[in-house]
Amino acid sequence: MVSTAHFADLWDNMSGTKYAGEYQFDDSTATVMGCPARAPSVRTLIKAIKNKSSAKGAAASRKHAVAMTLEDLTKIMEWSEKQCPSEWFDAKPGIDQATFRRVYIETVIKYAARLTNPWENASAAHIKIYQAVWNTVFPAVPHTFNLNHTDDKVLSLITQRTYEWRTRLAGEAINAVLQLENSDAEFKDLEYRKAWVTWALKPKYWGFTFAVADSENPNDWEGSFESDIVAKTFAAHFKFINRAVTVKSLPHLTSVPPGGALALSLVAVERALELWSQDVLSPAPNGTQVTLPMFDSATWATKTAGWTQSFLKLSLESWGDIIETAQSFTSAACKPPVKDKVMLAEPLDARASFVPRPRRK
Repeated sequence: MVSTAHFADLWDNMSGTKYAGEYQFDDSTATVMGCPARAPSVRTLIKAIKNKSSAKGAAASRKHAVAMTLEDLTKIMEWSEKQCPSEWFDAKPGIDQATFRRVYIETVIKYAARLTNPWENASAAHIKIYQAVWNTVFPAVPHTFNLNHTDDKVLSLITQRTYEWRTRLAGEAINAVLQLENSDAEFKDLEYRKAWVTWALKPKYWGFTFAVADSENPNDWEGSFESDIVAKTFAAHFKFINRAVTVKSLPHLTSVPPGGALALSLVAVERALELWSQDVLSPAPNGTQVTLPMFDSATWATKTAGWTQSFLKLSLESWGDIIETAQSFTSAACKPPVKDKVMLAEPLDARASFVPRPRRK
């Protein structure tokens, strides 16, 4: 989907107001002000892509933009960081950007995704993770994390990468939902699609989460959180952290499941299904793309917390099955975790009362 909204929001909230507003570059001082996502060159490129989407022939028959592959995105990020190296990294002997991005950040996400709130990244628990991972990955380079250090370059980079992780899951959810049209021709009919989404998102039952839900009796459904659309979205998390390492100084999180990542995957799929039923994932009649609503905590935090609390009812075996199903869509490896003992205590949302049902053996 061609949109700068997510990137504009990211830059608008980085380093105060320095990168907010219209993009400006002062040649005399080589100073950048404003949002890079609003740069004229970026807008020109997006306009060209939109024009391409409204072209005749093969392009005219496409129902949605071609999704960028993980490999292509990685190449772009590597090129960008090579062309525009961070001065902060240059001034830090012993730290290279590749290790920071591929090992440090992925390990931070690996452990932060085991906390109960995937929308947060500046709590005391997060600071403890950042410090422990730093000491493991860069033991020869002193750096102290502190919640009061708002100008900490590392914290800014962690915030940016965490945002990208959440955005990655949201994008994978849309891809997974759109693939439903290839599995059943009836999904191409909008009214049928709306009816199915209404069934899939019905509170208390949440049919979209089940691997097997073909019975009229919901009590016969099985495989909670193992449906293809959920598993494919959850798999994006494991792809994102496939170069993460083990941090021995975080033993309290070693055996905790990635509940935050699964909960984020579930609400990402909910969002994708809602948008799909509104038929906004396809180009408008004039060929332009619709700007999608933000995938943010304001809309999804309470619902995410509801799913997180429902995980209290999952057994170790069920967690292993859920992770194994997700990993069937990726080559990343992750050992089945032990049930998380630290979850929210009070029900916040209807999802919290959802009782998962594993597959029958």
